[in-house]
Amino acid sequence: MTTNHFRYLVGFAAFGFVMGTVSSASACTTVLVGKNASTDGSTMIARNEDADTSWAKHYVYHPATSRTNTQYRSTDNGFTVDLPANAQSYTSTPDWQQKKGQDQFGEDGINSSNVAMSATESGTTNKQAQKADPFVKKGISEPSIVDVVLPYATSAKDGVKRLGHIVETKGSAENNGVIFSDKNSIWYMEIGSGHHWAAVRVPNKVCGNS
Repeated sequence: MTTNHFRYLVGFAAFGFVMGTVSSASACTTVLVGKNASTDGSTMIARNEDADTSWAKHYVYHPATSRTNTQYRSTDNGFTVDLPANAQSYTSTPDWQQKKGQDQFGEDGINSSNVAMSATESGTTNKQAQKADPFVKKGISEPSIVDVVLPYATSAKDGVKRLGHIVETKGSAENNGVIFSDKNSIWYMEIGSGHHWAAVRVPNKVCGNS
């Protein structure tokens, strides 16, 4: 990731946060800028957080690791998944005030392959979809997504495939929108029910929000 890319990403995150504080509505907003819509060819992704108007974060660096027989277990809802032996270094921004006994909830970050992701923009699913494919109580949820996906993604599309596989095999505990980007592309993904998801590559000329 170039210095300008990082600078733009931070800038858009700050913009999203500011825009989120001027409204009384409780709703996350995602910003997506394709590489042909930016002045220097950078891809840019950002998401504001609607939890509070002053919600301090840690900036955490996770070093690369190489381990065997690694299993992730969520202390938040009991979700478990086996992890690959080799994990890339990556960053995350968990809440400053951690609740005892709960997952760190990294929320977003960038790894050593220059893949960035943000998880998550909470969504809703209609009753028909929930009845056909209910959410899984111990499926993957917001607090776990970054830590079980980002260290193992080598591209934006690879991140979508990994998270999608987890949803299909382990189930999801909730509906979420997730953003992935690398230097060439942006992918937006939505988890719609317990085991179903959809993703689209954002056109390079697009600049928009959801």
